[in-house]
Amino acid sequence: MSSNQSSQTVQVSAGSLKKNSYVMVKGHPCKVINLSKFKPGKHGHAKVHIIATDIFDQRRHEVCVGCQHDIETPFVSSEEYLVNNISEEGYLSLMDDSGAVREDLRLSAERSLDAELLAEYKSISADGEQVLEVMVLRAVSQEMIMGFRVVD
Repeated sequence: MSSNQSSQTVQVSAGSLKKNSYVMVKGHPCKVINLSKFKPGKHGHAKVHIIATDIFDQRRHEVCVGCQHDIETPFVSSEEYLVNNISEEGYLSLMDDSGAVREDLRLSAERSLDAELLAEYKSISADGEQVLEVMVLRAVSQEMIMGFRVVD
């Protein structure tokens, strides 16, 4: 684990995890979709089987750890921004509630959500009456647009 990642995660007991909590599985920030706890067996300790999906690419990950062992959980946050502009290269000009502007988030041609966002931006930018608001999810030095809506 890199030192940058360690400042963005916290250790918790695997036995204390619940469904819908966040956990790091194989270096990926994930949301727990199922937990199975197993009683202590012949050789010792109770185990927890965790099934989780990556919060960014929706891939499924599984891990089995001892209930008493610590496991990393990521700090996950989301923020809403107004879309000021989308450049030819696909970079978004975003403004937060305080008026600060950022231009470091880029649309991906492979994601259908990003294509929908670009099409919606082009359709409403012509009339100028409405703006787009995007929700950006952030965890372990990764950011991704997770949704958008039209605001009057």
